[in-house]
Amino acid sequence: MKKKGPRSSGSSSLNDDAFARLMVSELAMHSERAIEMQKEERKSFLEIKRREVECLAHELEIQEYRQRQEDTRFYMQQYDHLTGDALNHMEALRTEIKVKCNFPYSFTFFI
Repeated sequence: MKKKGPRSSGSSSLNDDAFARLMVSELAMHSERAIEMQKEERKSFLEIKRREVECLAHELEIQEYRQRQEDTRFYMQQYDHLTGDALNHMEALRTEIKVKCNFPYSFTFFI
């Protein structure tokens, strides 16, 4: 019986060591998976943010295009019926639009 006691405790010690190594190995594998998942999540998050920036840039381009169209429409309006301050104001606005839109010449309308 004395021989069985130490053998079983020695065997138990080996089993405990093997179990401990198995647990460490499992924990390491779990940690690696968790790290990989975090990397994938970060990559997905960055891709989403990149697409959001692209969308915002596109929306800004559309707004700028629409503003230029509106400025061009305003610039081309007839204003020969205006007098005084209204005429001066319209000419100032047209000059501002001409500079902003890089119009090479003035549009003139003949009645």
